[in-house]
Amino acid sequence: MNVPDDNAQFCPNCGATLPRVNTSTPPSPPMTTPPPAPFPTTSYSASGKATFSEAVRMRQRTDRILSPAWILIPLIGIVAAFVGILATVSLHTGFGLALPLDFVGLILEFLFWYFLISRRNNHFARDVSVRQGLIEYLGQSFAAMGRSNEISTELATMNAIHGEANAEEREKSAVLWIVLSIITLGIAGLYVLYFLTKDPYKHDRRQQSFMQQVQQGFSKLGKPVVNPSWNALPDRSYIVYLIVDIITLGLFGFYWYYVLIKDMNGHFKNQWQLEDSLLAVM
Repeated sequence: MNVPDDNAQFCPNCGATLPRVNTSTPPSPPMTTPPPAPFPTTSYSASGKATFSEAVRMRQRTDRILSPAWILIPLIGIVAAFVGILATVSLHTGFGLALPLDFVGLILEFLFWYFLISRRNNHFARDVSVRQGLIEYLGQSFAAMGRSNEISTELATMNAIHGEANAEEREKSAVLWIVLSIITLGIAGLYVLYFLTKDPYKHDRRQQSFMQQVQQGFSKLGKPVVNPSWNALPDRSYIVYLIVDIITLGLFGFYWYYVLIKDMNGHFKNQWQLEDSLLAVM
């Protein structure tokens, strides 16, 4: 029995017509380019917003609004020292009563310094996260829309202010400076009063300039921020305050302490209002 050839049209045995077998290779399907992946539906600025939101939440712990009544702490200390001196003179007790009361007075005044220095450090540390979060938010938002060039000027200015603040607003150990003030018999305390007087003004100016760039960025993003005007802190002269305090035998120091409390309270309130407005439009 003959086996038919693959290309034969008729069977060699019976002559019947054979079915045609298609041995050709079927054509490959046309190559297609896969469609682009859809843009993620999650917020493209989530990390920046999260950083900023966390910094806003932290202010309940870091930005303490102090009552002007806090100046009673050093006042009590001075009164205690004065009573000790009077008792020593009138009762002829030597230094038996004066030294303990003077010591109590110093402790109370240094306690007041400790709270002011700690408040400064805590707020400055929080503002590092505030600035970083806003820089990330605006940078990521514009980058996701392919509009990074529109925010480049604002981001450059914000990063410059951020770097300057990080360099100049470093933490100052409250314990260290109080110990140094005791060891140097108050000489180091003059520097403590200097940075407590000047740092709030410098910081307030930086933050105000930074936030102006932030507001411009949000406006370009189509999210204008409505916020009351920022009441800038006054530039208080350390030299003038020190001279007046010496002339008044320390009485001016109570007003000095008052403005140290008042200035940081005012800065906190200015910044809180703007932070709330920014968070609302994110």
